Amino acid sequence: MHVDSTNQSTLAVASWLMSDDRANAAIAKTARVFWEKAGEGDPLTRADRTREAMAGWLQTKFEEQNPLKAHETTLYGVLMASALRSVEWDEIADSCLREAELGGYLGRRESIALEAIDL
Repeated sequence: MHVDSTNQSTLAVASWLMSDDRANAAIAKTARVFWEKAGEGDPLTRADRTREAMAGWLQTKFEEQNPLKAHETTLYGVLMASALRSVEWDEIADSCLREAELGGYLGRRESIALEAIDL
C-alpha cells in the first residue's frame, strides 16, 4: 500500500496497516463488499461511494479500538484522539481500494485526470 500524504498520522496508520497481514485480509474483504454494494453505474460515482464507505469504516474501526478511548480526558487520551481526527481516511481508503484490485475501480488520481479531460 502506498499513500501519498505528508500527514504524519495518515502515514503512521498506513504503515501499520501495511505491516499487519490480518488487517490487510480484512480490508481487502471489506473493500470488495463496499465495491459490490456501490452497484453499477458511472464508474466515478461508484468509486466515490466506495471510497467514502471504506474511509468511514476505517475511521470507525480505529476510533472504536483506540486503547485510550476511555481516558480521553488525560493528556495521552487527548493526543491519541487528536491524532486519529487528523488522519486522512479517504487517502488510506483510496490506497486500500487500489490495492484490492477491484475491477473498474478508479482511484482518486485517475478520477481527477478523467474529470480534467471532460472540462
